[in-house]
Amino acid sequence: MATEVELKLQMDRRHLERLRRHPAIQELKQGRAVTRTLTSVYFDTARHHLYDAGVSLRIRHIGARRIQAVKVQAANGAGSSHLSRDEWEQEIAGDQPDHQALREAGIAGVIARASGGNTLHPVFTTRFRRTTYCLGNGTWEMELTLDLGEVEAGQTTAPICEAELELKRGSPADLYSVARRLAQDLPLRVALGSKADRGFDLVTGRTPSAVKADRLTLRPDMTGAQAFQAIGRACLHHLLLNEPALRDGRQPEAVHQMRVALRRLRSAMSIFGEGIDGPETESIKAELKWITAQLGAARDLDVFTADILGPVLTEAADDGGLTALQALFQARRDEAYERALAAVDQPRYAQMVLDVGAWLETLPLRDSPRLAQPIETLAPEIMTARHGRTLKKGRHFKSLGPAQRHRLRIHIKKLRYATEFFESLMGRKKAAKFAANLAALQDDLGHLNDIDVAQTLIRDCIAEGTSPNDSTLSFAAGEVIGWHRAQAKGAKRLAVAARGWKRFTRAKRFWR
Repeated sequence: MATEVELKLQMDRRHLERLRRHPAIQELKQGRAVTRTLTSVYFDTARHHLYDAGVSLRIRHIGARRIQAVKVQAANGAGSSHLSRDEWEQEIAGDQPDHQALREAGIAGVIARASGGNTLHPVFTTRFRRTTYCLGNGTWEMELTLDLGEVEAGQTTAPICEAELELKRGSPADLYSVARRLAQDLPLRVALGSKADRGFDLVTGRTPSAVKADRLTLRPDMTGAQAFQAIGRACLHHLLLNEPALRDGRQPEAVHQMRVALRRLRSAMSIFGEGIDGPETESIKAELKWITAQLGAARDLDVFTADILGPVLTEAADDGGLTALQALFQARRDEAYERALAAVDQPRYAQMVLDVGAWLETLPLRDSPRLAQPIETLAPEIMTARHGRTLKKGRHFKSLGPAQRHRLRIHIKKLRYATEFFESLMGRKKAAKFAANLAALQDDLGHLNDIDVAQTLIRDCIAEGTSPNDSTLSFAAGEVIGWHRAQAKGAKRLAVAARGWKRFTRAKRFWR
């Protein structure tokens, strides 16, 4: 078995020649490039059991040779990275999976468990022309492959145009270093999807969908630096997983999950504190804040449309003023999504992703006494400090104003994220209960904040989009805010939040 460590980059095919001629490739290449045509046939069960289990089995045709390869995507466990996959390759004699060779390699059980004993058959084929460069500088070596071709499933095809940097010697940071140089001059995108992913999407007709963050597993023997690196990798992975659902479907949940991924990473940076400080940290923070803001308007308008305007329209669907208000905000929402998509398509965004990835890979090498501590020692200290700050922000809870409640909600959110980060170290069941109570309190405070945000949105939107004498929209806006303030009062939302806060202040500190 080998562990494949590679970074995938996608691009428009019109930039492929520019990439071939890039000065970094000319400077770092060792020997001449090799170009060949490759055909790979992917096998699975009728119901795609292997793919669902994170396993792919292919047979690659290289002239008369046949190479059988099995790849297994690593779980989101301690220290795992979206760069890494376990891989087994064997030369075989035929065009069908060689089960004897799988047994000799010790991986027949992997296939048997994933397939459930069901018969394997060809599912789709990839055909592409690959140019391979060996790159190096004396301290590291990597392979750059440029692939141009297509995925074929029956009569349906999809294009392939991508670059892969595969590490042969050195560290993952070296992959990012080269990718950053390339992305300075070319519109490249960091991609998680493999050719197998594209093939199965083609076969099933599946479109990208938004996904929540996976549960994280940290080892008690990790240092603080290694734990933060694992958390950061998971956050970056979460961000990239949701990007296609924004690009291809403009899914509101994708915008939300991308912002969650960014907030989780920014929260992790905050709760680990000065241990992660360095010359690049402030720049990283600024870029994370930039893209969070670029996605923010679309998210605010999604919340307004669904949670603020939607319930009022349900009760008064024939109200002309509310319908006009809905149309006005839908136009604003469409514009916000255009801005969000434009931001994600900017070279600045790709560079930010690569900068964050490189920063995370070099972090454990830093000399920080705080981050050198075992995470099982550091995590309770972090939880105690974050818990104390949250209690302090919420003193005299019932007398807090809107701005103070909003700041408290941010502290509650950071404490919840910390709980989720460290739950594998402290007992998942107790941590999950604690986090669920925090989430409920966060939601109660969030609804109150949504009303305050909505009032600002309505005022600004009407001021920009209507004449001063347009009383219809102004009246409809008053209806919406009045309805929600009445509902908030009638449902005693603030009283519910106060009770949730009281439960929180009395809850035992499970991390002791």
